[in-house]
Amino acid sequence: MKKYSIFIIFLSVKSLAVVISTPGKIQVSAAIKGDAETLGVFGDTLDYLKFEMMSSGIITINSIHIGGAKYMLAEYLGIESEFGFIDNPYRLEVIAGAPFNAPLPSLTRQLNAGTYILVAGRGGNRTSYDVYDGFVALNPEGGGFTSSSYSYEIIGDVRPLEFRSGNLDNTFTITTYPVPEPSTYALLGLGLASLAWLRRR
Repeated sequence: MKKYSIFIIFLSVKSLAVVISTPGKIQVSAAIKGDAETLGVFGDTLDYLKFEMMSSGIITINSIHIGGAKYMLAEYLGIESEFGFIDNPYRLEVIAGAPFNAPLPSLTRQLNAGTYILVAGRGGNRTSYDVYDGFVALNPEGGGFTSSSYSYEIIGDVRPLEFRSGNLDNTFTITTYPVPEPSTYALLGLGLASLAWLRRR
């Protein structure tokens, strides 16, 4: 018997970021943009996923494709200029000198219910950006490349709230994710029940 899953795909065309939300999981695929082919720009961009932890519990962040990115987990304090530090470990990146076939980094944390930020930025020692800097679209301390793709998943009682993709002109492309109304859930449930009934027939 097949199982059916409800999932919502959000696509930001300008930033080419894809956020897929299913019950218990958020998956993000996007790219960090660098200054190598853009005259008059110095640095590289940063991306941010704001998500809600619906209840206290464990989340796991898995790197699906880390590229040259570094991921940093922080608590959202309700202000734009600084995030809350959640104590170590709080970041994922490929360790310098790791073998090519080494497992991709993963992070498991116990978190309280609340709002959190996962920052995707350039890995290594190319930048001094940290979560105390808040939302920064263009980090002038990096650069030297064109683009670096990445993808990750967050597993737990989570749902996406907002994705901010940094642009080289120092602006953000912002995608917000609406909370489905109870009537939407009812319609989805009715549709799935109809599919199950048709399949039995």
